[in-house]
Amino acid sequence: MLVTKCNIPDISDLKLNATGCFIAGLLTGKYKNIDPKMEKYITVLVRLVDKAIYEYKMTREAVLDEVKENGLSYKQIIKRGKGQLLHTTVIINHLENCINAIARCNKILKRITNKHTSSSEIQKVRNSIEHMDQRIADEESGPASLNISEDSLAIEIVGNGNILKVEIEELEKEIRYLYNDIIKI
Repeated sequence: MLVTKCNIPDISDLKLNATGCFIAGLLTGKYKNIDPKMEKYITVLVRLVDKAIYEYKMTREAVLDEVKENGLSYKQIIKRGKGQLLHTTVIINHLENCINAIARCNKILKRITNKHTSSSEIQKVRNSIEHMDQRIADEESGPASLNISEDSLAIEIVGNGNILKVEIEELEKEIRYLYNDIIKI
């Protein structure tokens, strides 16, 4: 589906680099008494928080590019000489990476703090993405990928009469929560 409007909330205010903050903490001795297993968990967690932020921002950029592209007239597209550019695959790839990173963050966060923030729908979408090949092999009905709505308010996977749907705003809230939680560690 072609995106016609960008309603993806901007998270450009999340400028601090979680990985950089963690490394600075290591260098300054903040974590000198930390359990080695906990240090490994935190190392992976901060990298994944940064990945979720990056992938979300790249999704938003690709949606903005898609909206801009869809605003071109036929005459403008012909004059440009590159044909119609479709950003849908790029959007979906970044969304899948973002969802995967969020789900992995929550697994680690649950282990180290006993908190679990991610909605069950985010986890279900992540699982469906990861097992898409099996859905195809089982000949389930519906698309063989994640989809984004035309207004970019939601993502969904349809199959076997079921719809897994997550609002984009939910991803933003989850990333903000993870980011704010990780900079406190």
